[in-house]
Amino acid sequence: MFPYTAERPAPPRLASAYLTLGHFPTDFAPWWAAHWLVDGYDGPALRELAGLSASEPPQIHDLLPSTFAEMRIAPLTEAAAAELVFNDLARLYLAGLADELQVIGTVEQLVSDSAYSDALLAPPLAELCGFYDEWESGGWGRPQSELATFVRESCVKHASRGSWDSSG
Repeated sequence: MFPYTAERPAPPRLASAYLTLGHFPTDFAPWWAAHWLVDGYDGPALRELAGLSASEPPQIHDLLPSTFAEMRIAPLTEAAAAELVFNDLARLYLAGLADELQVIGTVEQLVSDSAYSDALLAPPLAELCGFYDEWESGGWGRPQSELATFVRESCVKHASRGSWDSSG
């Protein structure tokens, strides 16, 4: 469900938000670090991270806090991280860069893995939590077209609230 890949890295601040929420894909980290170096970020931890193999998750995880600190990305609260990630999901969907299932699946995974934390249930996009099984059901529940309309409306509602900044 994750909307970013090795070839399509998350911006550093957004990557930091995913780390705060416990959903940083360590197998992408060396690739992302290389992209961030090309983008003009630098520092010993970032260079070391870019040189690691994706098969070294403990080392990657240990380097991430100092890497983000070198990039001057302050640690985020759970609420701020959730807002940043959900803003980005809504933006990606409305720009045609994520589909309904990616949005529903990511929201569902983040909210359920947080043990239904108030911080993750507060943003409007959280109302999509619980739709994944219905989408994938193959017959029970609402038709996918109805669910797709609800995803779009939720993304528009979320986006209309304010900040879109997931960069840097």
